[in-house]
Amino acid sequence: MFNRPQRRVRFGGLLHLHAVTIENFDATMTGMVLSSYFGAFALGAMRCSRILERMGYIRAYAALRAIVGFGCAGIFVTAESWLNAKAPAVGAREGLFNLS
Repeated sequence: MFNRPQRRVRFGGLLHLHAVTIENFDATMTGMVLSSYFGAFALGAMRCSRILERMGYIRAYAALRAIVGFGCAGIFVTAESWLNAKAPAVGAREGLFNLS
């Protein structure tokens, strides 16, 4: 009916190309880093039944949410630190970040 272009959502986007070409990371290391999420997801899917049996649903949910929150905070801090390290220091931003 309408000719709209199809949009594809991809995990990782072009991060792997950036890591290998610009950052000079080893292709094997890049693959390990980018596939770690999916490996941990599969491992969690296999091990969650044991956690549920031992702890119960409410306590297991609370514990796993805490672990996920800790992991997300770590990812955000790492990404922000990486961006700040790569960004050129410019005027007021440089003064604001160097208030130590």
